[in-house]
Order: sequence, then structure tokens, then C-alpha cells
Amino acid sequence: MPGEAYERAVAQCLSRTDDLTRRTAWLLAVLGERATHAGPAELLGVSRQAGERSLRALHDMGLLAHGRFRHEAGRTAVLRRAEPPRSARLEARVAQVLYEHGAPATALARHLVAAETVDAPWALPVLLEAAEAALARDEVGTALDCLRVARDSCADERQLLEVRLALVRAGWRVDPSAAVRHLSALTDAAQAGRLTVRAMKALVGHLLWFGRADDALEVLRIVEQEQEQEQEGEGVARGRRWIRCGSGSRTGIRGWRGSTAPRWPRARIAVRRQVAGPPTCRPSRRPSSARWP
Repeated sequence: MPGEAYERAVAQCLSRTDDLTRRTAWLLAVLGERATHAGPAELLGVSRQAGERSLRALHDMGLLAHGRFRHEAGRTAVLRRAEPPRSARLEARVAQVLYEHGAPATALARHLVAAETVDAPWALPVLLEAAEAALARDEVGTALDCLRVARDSCADERQLLEVRLALVRAGWRVDPSAAVRHLSALTDAAQAGRLTVRAMKALVGHLLWFGRADDALEVLRIVEQEQEQEQEGEGVARGRRWIRCGSGSRTGIRGWRGSTAPRWPRARIAVRRQVAGPPTCRPSRRPSSARWP
């Protein structure tokens, strides 16, 4: 089984070749089986003749056979030993090919980050998914790299707000003081109705952590309004269904009206208690349910 010595031999052979041949080897190693569907010359931005010469050189050194790596260990050696070409354009092309052939978000993100900016509609969801996966593995640096590229590549305002919120959540783990700079813009967006209810609930937690209780209460008020409107809409639709069914029973009407009555969010009670400070009266014996859901 090829090991460390084989990898060093591959690296030495590649070091004696020209730059195009090394880039071709790296490209074939990254694409793997997908390389058969994409011409290296086109991806590398060179002529067909130049691409064929580099492929022939890799065949002559015994690394390739019939356009593929002769042994999987050769591909692994190139990935480990060969220095990736410093070409944002090539990285973006590789990401496009990998995306078209169903590569996972984590594999795509490495090339999107190296490409720095990618003008493709699929890039932003991929970067956000990769950032979420990196946070789950506690790889905060990787998550921040993905989110910065997502921010710089994003042209849609709503999507940019989503990225900002993700940056706050990720950046808080390494430097809470750096994450605070996004809060004002996110609070303004919430007040202008440009954030979803889910995003506003997440924002409330960050505002409270930084001691901005007044802003948290204001955002919670907007959340309440949104939820009440949704409940009213659901109640009207439910009432129409009752009318269509011909049900005029008092029990049915009471059930419908009771189900649409607005409820005081437990989160708001928690915020008010934090703002007001510890209670001066004797606490109730009933267990408190004021927790953020």
C-alpha cells in the first residue's frame, strides 16, 4: 500500500514539471471522477493543445492512465502535497463543476472561500449551509470565512441581513465585542419590518446578552404584532370553515374565539423582569414559565 514515501515521490515529480502541469494535476485530483465531464483546458483557461500537453506529461510520469489517476493514492498525494494554484477564477470554476455534480456544501465552500466572490445564485445558500455545519463542529474560523464571502457576494438586502445575523451568532463565540457592531443595523431592519419572526427572536437573545434591553423589548413588541396578525388570519380562516360547514353551535364559536385570543409571550415577561430587577414582593409558589422557547 503506497504511503509517505510514495507521496514524497509524487511531490518531487510534480516539482520538476511546469506550472500548467502542476495545476492540471491539482485540478484532476480535486474533481476526481467529475473530471471526465469537464475539460481541464477549459477550466484552466488555456488552449486545448496546452491542456493535452500537460495531460500527456502526467501520463508519462506514470501518475495518470486513460485520463485518470492510476491509483487513488496518487490523487491523495496530489491533494496533500501539491500547492493549490492561487487563482480565484479557477477556484470559482471548480466550485461550479462540483456544484453541478452534487458535491456537498462543505466541499464547495473551500473553493468558494478561495474564490472570494462568486456571482452564482446557488453560492449563498451553500455558504450558509457550510457555515452552519462548521459551527456544529465548533470550527468557528471556517464558519466566519464562509459568512464573510457570503456577505461580500450578497446583493439582496434581505439575504444580507440573514448573513449579518449569522455573523453575529458565529462571531460571538470568538469575540463578542466584534459581533456587537451588527446589532444596530439588525435592530433597524427589525423595526422596518425586514426581518422574519424567527430572525427577530434570535436577535432578541443577542440584544439581551449585550444589555440592550430596551431594543430587545421593542423587537419583541414587533414579534408580538406579527404573531397576533398570523393568529388573526388563522382565526378568520377557521371561522370561514365553520360557516361553510354550517356549524353555528355556541360550543364551536367559543372554541374558535378562544383559539384566536392573543397570548402574552413568555419571553416578554422574562425581559420585563430583567429590566425591572428582582421582585420586592414575595414570589408566587407557582413555578415560573418565563423562559425563552
